[in-house]
This record gives sequence, C-alpha cells and structure tokens, in this order.
Amino acid sequence: CRRQRKMCIRDRDISAKVGTGVPEILEKILLEAEMLDLKANPERLAQGTVIEASLDKGKGYLSTILVQKGTLKVGDFVLAGSFSGKVKVLLDERGEARNDAGPSTPVVLLGLDGAPTAGDEFHVMESEQEAKKIASRRAQLQSCLLYTSDAADDMQCVDLGGRRIIKKCTEMLVCGCYQ
Repeated sequence: CRRQRKMCIRDRDISAKVGTGVPEILEKILLEAEMLDLKANPERLAQGTVIEASLDKGKGYLSTILVQKGTLKVGDFVLAGSFSGKVKVLLDERGEARNDAGPSTPVVLLGLDGAPTAGDEFHVMESEQEAKKIASRRAQLQSCLLYTSDAADDMQCVDLGGRRIIKKCTEMLVCGCYQ
C-alpha cells in the first residue's frame, strides 16, 4: 500500500478485456472517495477538460468535455483554448439533450466557434464579451507563435502557468502580436 494524497492505492490485477478485477477496483474507488469525502462544488461556474472536438456538417463544432467543477448549463458562455461561444445544446452519452451537467459528467457541447485541442481546459465566463476577448487574445498569440516557429533557434518560448511568452519581441512586432 503506498500513500498518495491521503489515498491508499493497492496494486490489483485488472483486465478490461476479460473483466477481471473491474468490480473490485470500482468498489475500492467508491469506498476511498466516500471515506475521504471527495466532492466538487456544483454551485460555482463550471470548468473542466476537453476530451475531443470535431466538426459535424449538420451541427457545427462538437466538443466532448468532462465537467470537473461547477455546473455547466445551456446558455452559459464558454472559453475553451482559443475558442469561445454560448452553449446551445448539451448531449449526454446516449445523444439525449440535457439542460445542465454537474461535476464528473461527460457531455457533448454544441456552440463553440471552433474545435479546441484535446486536453484544453474550458471555463464558463461571466459574459460573452469577456470570453471573446480572451479567446481572440489567445488566438493572436497562437498565430504569432506559429508565424515565428520557423526561427525556433532564435526564439525562446517559455511556458509559465499555461502562458507562452516570447523573449524576442522584434519577431512579435513583425508579426503584429505585440501591443
């Protein structure tokens, strides 16, 4: 038994193909979660992770997301990567429409103006203007990074808390990204 964040993780033989050990491991996870009283606040603004995104000809951009904190509701303004939008429809795993999605709920979101990258975090914003402003700034920085990637030996990109900072500002001036 090794201790990691107050949880006791025991080694178990498990096989998803055969199904051995799956019920036992699920039972142990639920027991640990209950003992540690692990809960997310459903009353706050939602945030989570993008699992995948695609473009559907009839529906538009579809993003499969996992809500980790808060509750995502139809009508919320969402920021995911360098894309933003208003939640038009939330679909569950059976393709049925939902009005909201609480913590630890995977849903398909329809309403973003693009397809975010898998692994991007999404956040519900207070206003559409705030979401669009941040999304446009991220897209501007991302296009600048793509433009200057040819001169990678001259550039020094540093990732600080999810933000990419370029130390050579002359390239940014040429690109038009620096203000």
